[in-house]
Amino acid sequence: LFPYTTLFRSSAREQAAEIENNAEAAARAATGRASLARIQSGMETGAPLGEALDDLAAALQADVPAALTAVRDGTPTLAALQSDFPALARAALATARAEGVSGEAEGGFASFLRNQFDVRSVAPKDGDGTDAILSRAEATLRHGRLTDALAEVGALPEVARAELSDWIALAEARADALAAAATLS
Repeated sequence: LFPYTTLFRSSAREQAAEIENNAEAAARAATGRASLARIQSGMETGAPLGEALDDLAAALQADVPAALTAVRDGTPTLAALQSDFPALARAALATARAEGVSGEAEGGFASFLRNQFDVRSVAPKDGDGTDAILSRAEATLRHGRLTDALAEVGALPEVARAELSDWIALAEARADALAAAATLS
C-alpha cells in the first residue's frame, strides 16, 4: 500500500504543477491579447504606447518588435498623414517643376499657368509624371491604403521625394508598426 500512496502523491503534485503552469500561461496569453488590443487602439488615436508595450513584453516574456518600440511615444495617425499630404505634395510638385523633372511638357501657356497657379491633380491619373504619381498616392492614402501610397511616392524623382522625406518617415513608421502588430496578433 505504501508504494501506491507515494506514487499517488507524486502524480497529484505533477498534475497540480501542470495545472498551475497552464493557468499562468493562460493568464499571460490573456494579458498579451489585452495589451495588443490597447496597442492597436493607441495606434489609431496616436496615444503613447509605452505601458501597453511593457505589458506585452512581460506577457510574451520577450522583447516586442522594434517597429513597435519605435512608436512608443505615439504612432502617427492616418488622419494626420492624410491631412499633411496635400500641402507636401504641392511643394514636391513645385520643386520637381522648378528642377525640370516633373515629367510635364515644358513651355507654352498651359505650362505657364500650371507653374503660376501651382496647379496639381487631385483625382488619380495615369502616367509616370510627378503630378500623376502624387495624384495616385493621394487617392490611395484617402482610401487608407498607406503602403500603396508609399509605393507610389517611392517612384517620385529624388528632388520631389526629398520634399516628402519627413512625411515618408512618419508613414513608414506607422506602416511598420501596423505590420508588426498584425504579425503579433
